[in-house]
Order: sequence, then C-alpha cells, then structure tokens
Amino acid sequence: MLKTYKFPNSEYILRKGRRAKFAWFVVEGYLREITNSNGESTMHTTWFWYPNDFVLAYPVFFNQKEAISDIEVLPNTILLEISYEDFITLKALYPEVNRLVEELKFYYDKARLDHNEDLFNLSGKQKYQKFHSAHPALFNVAKHKDITSFLGMKDFSFRRYYSLFA
Repeated sequence: MLKTYKFPNSEYILRKGRRAKFAWFVVEGYLREITNSNGESTMHTTWFWYPNDFVLAYPVFFNQKEAISDIEVLPNTILLEISYEDFITLKALYPEVNRLVEELKFYYDKARLDHNEDLFNLSGKQKYQKFHSAHPALFNVAKHKDITSFLGMKDFSFRRYYSLFA
C-alpha cells in the first residue's frame, strides 16, 4: 500500500494540469510547490514541505481535479507514497482516516494563512530570521532564489541577510 522512493536529484512528481494520483509523506528531505502567476512564464515557490510532512496537492488529491501547481522533490529526499485508490481503501476500512483528513486540511490551511500573514506583517529581516531558524537545513538544499520567492523578498535583501545570519 505504501511505497518508498529515494530521490538523489530534483524531480517533478506532479505537474500543473495533471490529476494528483498520489499523496506522500516526507521521511527525509524537502519538496516545493511552484505556481506561475497570471499565466506568466515566471514561476514562484509558493510552499515548502519538510521532514514529517504530508505532501498533498490540496485540494486536488481529495477531489481528483487537475493540479493547479507543480510539486518538485528536492535532492536527497525520501518519500512514502500512497495512491488515491489505496487511500480510498484505507478510508473504507478505517473510518478514523476521515478525522485525519480533516486535521490535515486544517493544519495546512492554517499554515498557509500564517505564512500569508508573515508575508504582509513581517519585515524582510524578520521573515528571513523566522524561516531560517525553523528550517536551517533547507538553506543548504533549496536554491536561494526559491526561498527568496517563498518569502516574498528581493534577491539583494536575501543575500544581505544570508551573509549576516548564515
């Protein structure tokens, strides 16, 4: 029911416009969500997943609609994968899975709201310090331009804080 995958290099596991056939659990490593805004060619990192996170193309995994963003696995990541069909089987066998789904939805909705509040309410320095203190190892794996995008910062500000705090 669960499969283990090791990713030595970056790789896309879901592309925008495709159906989300799988959900994942991060054993080790990181992933990022990439969105292109307003049909532009510029891609923005809109989310990161960390060790011990469930990776869901939310809400499209649950409703089996087309994905609205890409998901990229970063190098040296290990994932557990479950298919949508196996997930439905688990739900049928174990009704408590429905409670887990609701908890996951709440957790990620709240986390995204918190991130959006940080984008609007914190200075660049505060955003950098908060994120770096929570996920220092990510700075050794993710491209700095992707972290900059996620934090809604300018590249020159990021470089300044990186040289001060890293």
